[in-house]
Amino acid sequence: MRHFFLIVLAAGLLLAPALAGEATPLGTFIKGSTEGCFLGGPNGWNPLTEPKVPFFVGTRLKTEGTGWGTLAFPFGSIVLRGDSEVRIEPAGLFLQRGTYQAFVRRTPQGFKFRIPSATLSVRGTVFTVAGEGGLQVDAGTVEVTAGGEAGTPVTAGNGWGTPVAADATLPTSLQAFEAALRAEHDGKPAEAISGFLDLLDAPSLSGLPVFQEHLVEKALVVFGEAGLPADHPLTARLRAAVGRLPEAWYGALENALAADQAAAAQRLLGFAAAARGGGPPDQRELVARALLAEMTLNDQVFEKLVDKLGATPTPAATPQPKPSEFWSSSRTFLQALHDPRVVAPERLTQMIAPAALARLTPRAAASRVALASRLPAETLEAQGLYYLVKALRADGKNQQADQAMAWFRAHHAGSPWLERAEKLLARVRSTTRAQVKKVVGKATTATVRNLPKPTPTASATKESLAAATADTFGASPEAGGEDRSGPQATGTTTLSSQGQEAPAWAAESLGDSF
Repeated sequence: MRHFFLIVLAAGLLLAPALAGEATPLGTFIKGSTEGCFLGGPNGWNPLTEPKVPFFVGTRLKTEGTGWGTLAFPFGSIVLRGDSEVRIEPAGLFLQRGTYQAFVRRTPQGFKFRIPSATLSVRGTVFTVAGEGGLQVDAGTVEVTAGGEAGTPVTAGNGWGTPVAADATLPTSLQAFEAALRAEHDGKPAEAISGFLDLLDAPSLSGLPVFQEHLVEKALVVFGEAGLPADHPLTARLRAAVGRLPEAWYGALENALAADQAAAAQRLLGFAAAARGGGPPDQRELVARALLAEMTLNDQVFEKLVDKLGATPTPAATPQPKPSEFWSSSRTFLQALHDPRVVAPERLTQMIAPAALARLTPRAAASRVALASRLPAETLEAQGLYYLVKALRADGKNQQADQAMAWFRAHHAGSPWLERAEKLLARVRSTTRAQVKKVVGKATTATVRNLPKPTPTASATKESLAAATADTFGASPEAGGEDRSGPQATGTTTLSSQGQEAPAWAAESLGDSF
């Protein structure tokens, strides 16, 4: 029987730019037209020849004429229309000029959409914005902040600034794609799936197989999340699309598993035969089924599947694309959970690298970090120890991080990864002290302001805040020497006397550490 102790990591652990020691993609831009898309470089704009590219903080993208594409974020889709230019910023997306339509679920805290004249804050909405200063909200609410004034809420059916009228000159395929995204956002799964699949026959997309894969993947994601029955009329169309573009099925399956959506993954596995095309199961299918068994605590199935993962895979009849990092790191996790002796140290390093963890939910990421922290220290190489210390510190597991650092210093003296870890911890301490001092100052000021005269309460407040501060630095572990664990460990430090919470700044302060 497998036993593991789940730790709920701080939300900051999953914000890619916050924890990555290396650049981590924030999403992918996928071309919706064969021409008219450009990628910004150090020497100007270059035609985008690749069908899709990952984007990072600092990436610039531009369209001209009828060129268009979609920025696929974890929280939704941004459709960049023609003659438009955007830049990915540390705190959001900046539209320099032109227009895009956004289909957003819930954005990460602090993520903003900017245009030259205003900043937009959204939570689950559909809106169209123009760089010249216009906004039209189709669903939900967008708060607009401009000119240093307080934010103004703009609700569905209303606009702000220069009116953004419907553009009948947009390419037909772009309009159809936006309509399918709108149906997805509005909770109309059958309409959304039909819309995505209908676009497979669009003449303008015939030369864009990667965008076609994206369409099928979107349709499968909607099918899995909506819980449509296996005998739904759209199932046959989806099965045919998977047989035609099997990589879309692996993409949708990855999304479901990374999001801990066991029911959706189970439904998607119903299309496995179509993806195989008469051949043996791909290693990714075995990983998917084993992950599902781990998620549902089906130990018997788990053991059988992990044994198969250790066998030499049957060569494919045709060349296969390189699996994404999710599949390789997940295979490592499953094998290490079963028998860590068969896993090479460099694979364990990959398993807990920030780029691998950023793809997962807190539960799934916590499972992998917890597994790594329970392995014998000599099992991890220097880089793996660095990633482990980073993840433990981000989640406030100070005692475990200190133990890992002690072993790190004793056995990897002179390693550049040890040097990075020392710099990381110094920065975390420095930033945390400054942030705690700021919060403490505000809290104390507010307390004193409400008191008619100095009282013992103020002294008690100071002492309790000092205790909270000491706990933040790991100087005062909880009773029994145990760190917080379980569903209540949220990555926040409570200032008990004020009832306020200070976020886990460790994760947020590392953006430009290295």
